[in-house]
Amino acid sequence: MYDTLETVSASSAKGYVCAPTVMKAGLALTSQQNDGLIKALNALGGGCYTRKSTCGALIGGCCVIGFYAGRAQDNESQDDLLIPMTREFVAWFEDVYSNKYNSLDCAAIRRPSDDGLEERPCNAII
Repeated sequence: MYDTLETVSASSAKGYVCAPTVMKAGLALTSQQNDGLIKALNALGGGCYTRKSTCGALIGGCCVIGFYAGRAQDNESQDDLLIPMTREFVAWFEDVYSNKYNSLDCAAIRRPSDDGLEERPCNAII
């Protein structure tokens, strides 16, 4: 049986950042692998490596939805649920994490808590 936590932990331990880790977990759900896609998503980690941009876990999650519901060829159609699924995922992510960290930017999510007691590991979000 597929274990999401195991995939996330293994990817993180091997140095993958948030966006490709989310996609690796999403691909593993259907026993797929796509090295080109994982390579491309590496550029989205760490708020596009500026920590000033949107959380890579959010972007990676949207990309997983697009991978399964989008289209790649002119003769294909995207799934009718692509847009509603993406909107629902983003709304959920905003509700949980924007309310908790007052932002969806990598820097806000990754910075230590004000009291210094709470670490904000990305693996918990992924």
